[in-house]
Amino acid sequence: MVNRLDNFKLNGKALISIYSKNKLIKEESICNIILEQGKKNLLSSLLSGKRTKITKMAIGDGAFNISENSIKIPTKNMTDLHHEVFRKNIESSEIINDQVVFTTNFSAIEVPKNSFLNLNDPFINEIGLIISTNDLSEESVFSLLTFSSIPFKITDEISIAIRYTISIG
Repeated sequence: MVNRLDNFKLNGKALISIYSKNKLIKEESICNIILEQGKKNLLSSLLSGKRTKITKMAIGDGAFNISENSIKIPTKNMTDLHHEVFRKNIESSEIINDQVVFTTNFSAIEVPKNSFLNLNDPFINEIGLIISTNDLSEESVFSLLTFSSIPFKITDEISIAIRYTISIG
């Protein structure tokens, strides 16, 4: 059976800028995957009249497979991050040509230390965009990306700026 959602093409990528003590130390552009549930929620909002929008971004630390020493690659049928650490409102969004760009900054100091899997050596390696109904009664992960672990220690004054772009086609 052909999945009609496969014909609805959305593309995503994120530019992750990593800072230590307000100095840029690394920048990486990574492609993501738009989840099936994200597409369904977006399309069903067109039919139901229930408005939805991307309202939050989440970071996590569960995308590393220790036994295989590799990054877990997200699949379109996933529904959540592997291990969500922190969720935050989108700080800005804008339309640029045929793309929507969402930007949020995360600082190690604002994330509760006890949210991490490894309390002594916190890191992040996954990011998700969260789609919500306008009344915020329902939220789900819209898209997901995983990447090499980024140390996220308060003592190093680490912060990351994430510029997440979604385009059609």
